Amino acid sequence: MKKVLVVIYLLSYMSLAAQNINPGEDEIYRESEIAIVHIQMDPADKEFLMDDANIWSSEYLHANFTFINSLMDTTLLNDVGIRLRGNTSRSQPKRSFKLKFKEFDGEKFFGYKKFNLKAENNDPSMVREMLAMQTFRNANVAATRTHHTELYINDEYMGIYLNVEQ
Repeated sequence: MKKVLVVIYLLSYMSLAAQNINPGEDEIYRESEIAIVHIQMDPADKEFLMDDANIWSSEYLHANFTFINSLMDTTLLNDVGIRLRGNTSRSQPKRSFKLKFKEFDGEKFFGYKKFNLKAENNDPSMVREMLAMQTFRNANVAATRTHHTELYINDEYMGIYLNVEQ
């Protein structure tokens, strides 16, 4: 009987002391809303990103970054890195992007080093990956946080993207 009680105690203690593998929403990852991201960059650099001849380039280009959601209005970082990301999405008209906040000696953005802005080209509904991550998190399986965002580059609307936690 003592062994059973010890095992129960140890299991209870480990479950209480275990690290939360799925932290909840924070200032950035808010699943119930659509954030707005503005990227300002040299027009020639934007042309380079969108040119089909450069779809395999992983070179980070200089850009300024603005983030807006219900908790923050116009949070600006200067000189972040932006590049194309993905594999199959690189040849699509709607490209996916990776933002790296520390690429050019910058600082983390609310503790985050990178954003992965996915175009969701293979999902016309644009919710499958987000729902899958929510399902995993609800089942206490480690999964990245996500939220949708409107993306503008040089004030041109690029579409709705899924920001997937790095």
